[in-house]
Amino acid sequence: YNTASYDFVRDEDEGEVQTDFDWQSYGALIDWHPSGGGFRISAGLFKNDNVVDLTGDLDDTVNLGGIDFALSALVGQVTFEEVAPYIGFGFGNALDEEGRLHFTCDFGLLFQGEPSVDASATSSVSSLQGVVDEALAIEVDEIEDDLEFFTIYPVVTVGLSYRF
Repeated sequence: YNTASYDFVRDEDEGEVQTDFDWQSYGALIDWHPSGGGFRISAGLFKNDNVVDLTGDLDDTVNLGGIDFALSALVGQVTFEEVAPYIGFGFGNALDEEGRLHFTCDFGLLFQGEPSVDASATSSVSSLQGVVDEALAIEVDEIEDDLEFFTIYPVVTVGLSYRF
């Protein structure tokens, strides 16, 4: 099970942007110890619940698709594929019969797929809502293109195990 959470507020010209990172995943791995020692190669699948939530508290107009709009609300979310393959290598053997306390470390890659961005904006002028939706769709496509590098997520883990 992996988890991490980080929240922060960033001041932009248009207002404050609240960003909430919530990384959560769990999975099952198979380890292969080719030399019979502590070195191992691991592969498996993870249930990937990594998500980023964004909320804008806007004071000024927001530029979407090259047009400035007055918005009363702007929210977004970045999600990833629900099932993510993993491959990596590591050192240590939690099942080693020598000693009770064992240290492990792993280095790998989680193939979480292309990020999916979902966003909605509410125009302060209701007659412009259709134009705002079209402009936001263009922005969402550009953001997804910018995030393509994040399809492969590097993973570094350390662990301790104790055998009773």
